[in-house]
Amino acid sequence: MFIFLIFMFKFDSKKIPSSPGVYIFKNKDGVIIYVGKAKNLKNRVSSYFLNNQDRLYKKHLIVDSIFDIETISTNSEKEALILESNLIKKNSPKYNVLLKDNSEYCFVRIGKGKNNFYSTVDIVRKKTESAFIETLVGNETKKNKKENNYKYFGPYTSKKDILNILDNISKVFPYKCLKIKQLNIRMQNVILQPLSPCFNYYIKKCPGICCDKCSDLEYEENIKNLINFLNGKNDVILEYLNLKMMNFAAKKNYEVAALYRDKISIIEKISNKQFARSVDNKSVDIISIYKYADLACVNLFNIRNGVLLGKRNFILKNVLSGFIFEDQTREHESILIEKFISSYYLDTMENVNLVTQYDVDSSILVINPCILSAKKASNEKQKNLVELGEKNAMEYINKNQINGKNLEKIKDRLALDKTPKRIECFDISNIGGSFAVGSMSVFINGLPAKEEYRKFKIKNINLKLVNGEPNDFAMMEEVLERRLSEKNLKEWGWPDLIVLDGGLPQLSTVLKLIGRLSATAKMKASKENKNYVEKLKNINLVSLAKREEDVYVPQNDNSVKLVQAKSLYILRQIRDEAHRFGVGYFRKLYRKQFSGK
Repeated sequence: MFIFLIFMFKFDSKKIPSSPGVYIFKNKDGVIIYVGKAKNLKNRVSSYFLNNQDRLYKKHLIVDSIFDIETISTNSEKEALILESNLIKKNSPKYNVLLKDNSEYCFVRIGKGKNNFYSTVDIVRKKTESAFIETLVGNETKKNKKENNYKYFGPYTSKKDILNILDNISKVFPYKCLKIKQLNIRMQNVILQPLSPCFNYYIKKCPGICCDKCSDLEYEENIKNLINFLNGKNDVILEYLNLKMMNFAAKKNYEVAALYRDKISIIEKISNKQFARSVDNKSVDIISIYKYADLACVNLFNIRNGVLLGKRNFILKNVLSGFIFEDQTREHESILIEKFISSYYLDTMENVNLVTQYDVDSSILVINPCILSAKKASNEKQKNLVELGEKNAMEYINKNQINGKNLEKIKDRLALDKTPKRIECFDISNIGGSFAVGSMSVFINGLPAKEEYRKFKIKNINLKLVNGEPNDFAMMEEVLERRLSEKNLKEWGWPDLIVLDGGLPQLSTVLKLIGRLSATAKMKASKENKNYVEKLKNINLVSLAKREEDVYVPQNDNSVKLVQAKSLYILRQIRDEAHRFGVGYFRKLYRKQFSGK
């Protein structure tokens, strides 16, 4: 892999290689504004600088803002496509269409690994950047070689959903031995003496492999049936259970036969919840899209063996500006779906066919060999599911737009200087001053951003009690002082609105704190500190009293305006989230203290 870095204000095509690869446009500040891929870098990059009168005016302005071009040569167009997707995820360029989802995806991993005697079942999360780098340099680590001995199922839409699925199936096919890893280590060391039963054995989720209550064959048979379930082969499982039930009934062992009857009932109940059946009896992902202004929403249905296993929505940003560098003769929705596929399906480890709402370029298949096909919906059942997916995507977009309207309402009712896109709420939890904690919940564009939530353990013990009573005001001051430190403001960003759980005393305490922080920063005569003071003074700050749902809003003349919060449900929602998050942390510390004793 070769990297060419070109510093120029005038384009020179001679410095661009003719190999496949990725090109990166940067502005005068060195910030990446666009990432693209090409089969031939020289031809592709040169096309942006041709004197073409038909070139879009916006594109002309953007090209004129390019000051640096970096190119990364790859061995193939496939590597270029994967690298482009990873660079877009990492840098979020201004003019690229962005998938607004940075999470790692959940997979169920089943297998014996390299040296294990018994199969294990785990939920893992995977990202592809490291694996891609290893591919480029021709390196494969020992860990990755070991991973090849496992089967992966996914990606699944949420960890909570897959945990519920695995919990239900363990009632039918017990496999959840809590000592399975310990057993594998003992088998490697040829220690054959059985262990004591694990907890799951007593609640019938472990077959007793740990305490020699079941054979190795029975345990692996349960694992095999779990794999059939994850593959959507419910008919195979029901046939297996019915056969077992009939055999035990024929032997007049009615108690065991009744157990299998109950297991059949559990599988049928699970099957009834999975409503989308008989879509060519394949593993299919149905991809639909709905576009609104500069946003688009992708709806994804995961269907395995004709059974709907999950649904997920993804927001795509920069939809309008992202098309400036794309082929203007193609449908925008087709390009958006291709962008989604190249980002989302880097992670899949399961063979799957893609059914899309619009035609996509077949070259997208090189992103991952597990993508068997990518075709537009053709039969009636596929078209109905695509339409249903588009409806779900539209409803998801509309929900976000409603939140946008509510944010505008908050701005108008509280007389804020800008729409509060990032709202932070702070709450204090303690019991008689002990186990005191603070919590920060965050809403971005009207929706909870749980990855941004923060918890604070109150450090200053002297502030916890005043005259034997908890000093909530001093605790709130400590939490806000830590939040508004220059370090945390740089790392976490500046809030558009801060909401305090409390009334006038909390508001007064934090206003004094901001005044003190501003005065301290003024003493340090630097441009950076002046900006910090200016931003600090302009932070919108309110407090929300729970009993009457009143919002206290400070005014420029040092008075306080009272606003009813009943119609401002986002403020109440973020307050409740801060309380829930804080109480959860308080309980954790409380239990830890007493369980330790």
